[in-house]
Amino acid sequence: MNVSEQFRVYRSERTTVYAVVSWAALFCAYALFVKAFIAKLSPPMSEAAKSKGILRDQLSRDIASCIVAITTHTFLGPMALYLSLSYHAAGNPASLACFLLEPPRPVDVTRELWCCRIGEMFTGNILYQSIFWLLRWETGIEMLLHHIGFFVAGYLILDLTCFGKLASAAMSMEVSSVFLSVHLMTRQIDGRRCALISDLAAAVFALTFLGIRIFWYGYVVAEFNYFWFLEPEKLPQNLSPVKTSMAHLIFTLGWFLQLYWSKLVVSKVWRAARGMMGKDPAQ
Repeated sequence: MNVSEQFRVYRSERTTVYAVVSWAALFCAYALFVKAFIAKLSPPMSEAAKSKGILRDQLSRDIASCIVAITTHTFLGPMALYLSLSYHAAGNPASLACFLLEPPRPVDVTRELWCCRIGEMFTGNILYQSIFWLLRWETGIEMLLHHIGFFVAGYLILDLTCFGKLASAAMSMEVSSVFLSVHLMTRQIDGRRCALISDLAAAVFALTFLGIRIFWYGYVVAEFNYFWFLEPEKLPQNLSPVKTSMAHLIFTLGWFLQLYWSKLVVSKVWRAARGMMGKDPAQ
């Protein structure tokens, strides 16, 4: 049996499918509940939100989406970061697939199972976001492409059930998403306290973006590409070459996307910092 078949002895494909769909349904229900609560609460809208022509119903949707993201990623991001560091400490071949060891160590199997569970939660969350894009909670083709890309990545890893270090490092990028969601939510609510929280969250987002998305995930992608091109014999064998090649391509391109975004993030934070210091943000 290949590594995927060995893993399925511990967690079946049916269980994984049910878990992804259940997470998606839970996130959808959670978002609708929070939206209804925010609509009744009717928080004051900031001048920035008013200037963009944001309507009250859209504000409720935006805040609900942010709250779902914050509560989800507060668990998912740090857990994925812990798993990626645990894979790193375990070294190879456990970080590529625990079943490359004969017999596999129980601690490695447990880590792989947790990576699968987190992957199911992540993929379910992406499925929920895709559904709500269709419901017009989000707009823009770039967001749809983002959701499709990450859903395919989640599907591939859950199907292959290997490359745990690469997958968990990718999901660990959601640590920074917590602060991005806090920034996006509080900047739409009126009040000096919300404005301060928004600015602080933006600064922490920039730091975690660079630290995790650029440096840590970049290191893991570089390491995986080293094995892919220079030591392919160490990778799990007898897997679908199409699926493994797609996983390699998507996760590698994902880092270059983060690199592109990093220029925008640093530029925006720099302008905001100069504005807070009373200097011309355009300089």
